Amino acid sequence: MGSGPRCSWRGDVSRPRLLVSGPWARGQVLAIKGRDARRLTRVLRLGKGDVLSIFDGQGVEGGARILELRGWAEVKLEVLWVERAQAESPLKIHLVQGLPKWPKMEVVAQKVTELGVEEVCGLLARRSVPWSGEGEKWKRLERIMEEASRQCGRANVPKLSGPWKLEEFLRYQRGEPGARLLLWEGERTNSLKAALEAWKIPPEEVWLAVGPEGGFDEEEVKIMNQEGYTPVSMGPRILRTETASMAVVAIAQYLWGDMGGRASGMP
Repeated sequence: MGSGPRCSWRGDVSRPRLLVSGPWARGQVLAIKGRDARRLTRVLRLGKGDVLSIFDGQGVEGGARILELRGWAEVKLEVLWVERAQAESPLKIHLVQGLPKWPKMEVVAQKVTELGVEEVCGLLARRSVPWSGEGEKWKRLERIMEEASRQCGRANVPKLSGPWKLEEFLRYQRGEPGARLLLWEGERTNSLKAALEAWKIPPEEVWLAVGPEGGFDEEEVKIMNQEGYTPVSMGPRILRTETASMAVVAIAQYLWGDMGGRASGMP
């Protein structure tokens, strides 16, 4: 990919970031319209000559300069540089989230995006509460994850898949590589710590299943265990589903990913 002088671009968290569908190359002129154009001009108050960071949601990021503004309707950008992102974890985390009540799912989608997940799989567990207006809410989750990626400096936007019934999901993930863990408050012998430490060589992928309010029922746990998911306990306290999701993702990133483990870039 083309590159150019970037000076203090890297690590400048104050610089505006914009998701722009790729591919694009150095020197290319991009036309930004609609909601994104209004955000650049009306919200951020950017003008001709101002610079910003751009990313494509697929692992590529770059810098761009505003060339022209046509009111609030269109902004033209010149791409200054392009490179592969460096803010992605070497560990691909698939969060299998038993769908909770809607407000909690918004929180989960935002926070696990910030924590670096590769995918969020929405699972219609037996204790999941159906959402009204499911289609629109699914689109809103995608926007939440896009915004979270923009805010936290990621160039990837996690994949959002589902909502799956259990049998559909198991077919979807069957044959995919990676460790598989299932958080279950009914587990009495196998702790999360023991399950993680059993892997002498860190896996490159992990599937982490978290139940909705009330957790998975015993039949669901049995079925998922037969598909390779190891039931584990997170300790004596009962965690809210959104708390459990964030905690287990952070722990996996710490041990196997880039939050203090391998490829963290820090001592």
